[in-house]
Amino acid sequence: MSVFSSFEYILIVFKLFRKYKEWTEARRCDYSGLYYCTACHWGSSAVVPARVVHNWDLTPQPVSQASLQQLRVTANRPLLNLEKLNPRLFSFVHELSLVRRLRQELYGMRKYLSVCRNANEDHLLWKYVEAPHLIETSELYSLQDLVDTHSGELPSKLHTIIDVFTKHIKVNCEICRGRGHICEICSNDEVLFPFDAAAVISEDGINQQDIANGLDLHQSTVSRVLRRFHKTGEYSRRPGQGRRRTTTAQRDRFLLLQSLRHRTLTAPALQVMTLGRYQFQISANTVRRRLAEHDLRPRIPTRGPQLTAAHRRVRLLFTRNHVDWELDQWRLVMFSDESRFCLDQSDRRVRVNRCSGERYAQCNIIPKVNFGTGSVMV
Repeated sequence: MSVFSSFEYILIVFKLFRKYKEWTEARRCDYSGLYYCTACHWGSSAVVPARVVHNWDLTPQPVSQASLQQLRVTANRPLLNLEKLNPRLFSFVHELSLVRRLRQELYGMRKYLSVCRNANEDHLLWKYVEAPHLIETSELYSLQDLVDTHSGELPSKLHTIIDVFTKHIKVNCEICRGRGHICEICSNDEVLFPFDAAAVISEDGINQQDIANGLDLHQSTVSRVLRRFHKTGEYSRRPGQGRRRTTTAQRDRFLLLQSLRHRTLTAPALQVMTLGRYQFQISANTVRRRLAEHDLRPRIPTRGPQLTAAHRRVRLLFTRNHVDWELDQWRLVMFSDESRFCLDQSDRRVRVNRCSGERYAQCNIIPKVNFGTGSVMV
């Protein structure tokens, strides 16, 4: 049964090859990292979640039809937890930090509205919210949320929802307003709520020194925190920029191009080439990090048959001559099941620099000669 399935698979491949003789290129899908033919990759483009999460790059990239369908189906599903995937993204993208703060406020308002009789009668909680996850959690994002954040549509929408909810809780509803709090430091009559992002700031003239005395902090600490809040909308410190890069963009591009042209070059070899080209010393670890930024890592290469141009012509001719064979004709062909064991093989210690999904690319395959040395037939 397994032999029959193999014949059937060969027949299907031959017929597809004959039908799509115009295949002239392998197209790479940026979402899966795999290569597809022109029948499965139409040149469509879409925003790739990985590029958005790690680089805040919302430029549409070429994807296959299967990946395009999957991205369309999951575009509005909250599947991305940015706090776990890339928490530093909030520090460098002001719009995203603002959306997180607004969603945290909405999450706090939801606790009031979900137990309010008046809000439930008016269906206030769901009337203005198209995506329920925006108020059910402040951690999960959908791909469409990130696209709308980049365009500025989502922050505007969240501001509108917050204005409606705030008006209900603080002005219109006596039940929600009765669940508020009074400041214990300045004894102000203003009702405070936990979802207020700036509840510590009083609008009745209390100065920073009074706030510092009440919280047992230094006045400069209070001033610095308030300044940070007005600038970024967050109380936490932004991470530092870190150490300056030892390589420029030109040298990084040189390392990338050399690694792509010569896949078997090691990090020490690229280090020597950089020294000879730019008269600048870098470490082998720096080379590895620069290549890893482009998803190039040393991996064991795939071994394939060493084919010359004559070999390829003969195989193509055989394929064209037998493309119309039926299963009954293939059953008359005897396939040998002898196995030959080579006595001398490569130790496979050579590595190639390749990206994910490029295992079977021609430039990453180390040619081999089957049974080129002594062997034993069993």
